[in-house]
Amino acid sequence: MQKRWIMLLCVVVLLLVSAQAFAEYNKDLVVNAMRANMANLGDVKKAAGDKDFFTAADKLMEIAKTFKSLEAVTPLKGTQADWNKIHGALIKAAFKGIGACGEEDAQKLNAVLDELGALMKQGHGMFR
Repeated sequence: MQKRWIMLLCVVVLLLVSAQAFAEYNKDLVVNAMRANMANLGDVKKAAGDKDFFTAADKLMEIAKTFKSLEAVTPLKGTQADWNKIHGALIKAAFKGIGACGEEDAQKLNAVLDELGALMKQGHGMFR
């Protein structure tokens, strides 16, 4: 019976440690995500210039997915609340851009691209 308790305790501790490890800052994950988003943002700008709204919407969704993947990361600088707030705002902006693509409204799309750029710059300043 005592062996079962020890085994159960070990499993619980292992689960807690592994859950904490996933929440910690992973520099490679964050750097790769930011590089991917910069490349995708460039693709969105090119697609917007070509009025290729499908490609722009597709790349905006990739941006949103990438920022969503960073929710579990604990930032090295700044607060978790600010981290979540800026990433939430970036995801919402990407969704607004997808909506602009659905309307085939280049002016709205360009405004969203400016918003995304400003939010990325703000986040970079807060967490880099």
